[in-house]
Amino acid sequence: MQNSPMEITNSKKLVCITGNVWTGSRDAPRRLLVNHGFVRPTWFTTRQHITDAEYRHIPEAAFHLARMNGEILASMDYHGDFMGIMHSDLALALDSAEIGALVVGPQEIAAQIAAKEARAILFTFKDSAMERSRLLDDAERNGQLHRIDVDMLQPGAWNDAYHQILKVIGL
Repeated sequence: MQNSPMEITNSKKLVCITGNVWTGSRDAPRRLLVNHGFVRPTWFTTRQHITDAEYRHIPEAAFHLARMNGEILASMDYHGDFMGIMHSDLALALDSAEIGALVVGPQEIAAQIAAKEARAILFTFKDSAMERSRLLDDAERNGQLHRIDVDMLQPGAWNDAYHQILKVIGL
């Protein structure tokens, strides 16, 4: 089983977006990042999709075998089904991307990726009154987590969030 941290061996970026308001607008930062050189890795699922990512279905037995062999980068149980990202799918996204890979999904996934890759940069989008998930405590302690308060009703909010992301990741 793979226990050592993953290492990105080139200059590409690994960005994760999570939070209660990461969905919403057609102009949300995740779409802008993809339009500007980021590639989203394919996810796997044993049954149902929960994000707008591209998925492939795998049998549950294949999931357990992949987990046992250390092939899974991050995964979670979602109502009895498993979903996540394989190391190989992230590597493929990084290889094919101009700038880097973008993972958009639940905080469980973002926290696991941050724990395995010290260069991962996480953004959590929240309304200003919302608390962030305790699952992201380690990422915050390691300086990987950046909270962006988003008022979805405010005109230009997603563009402002996008520009904050660009500043943090150095683009």
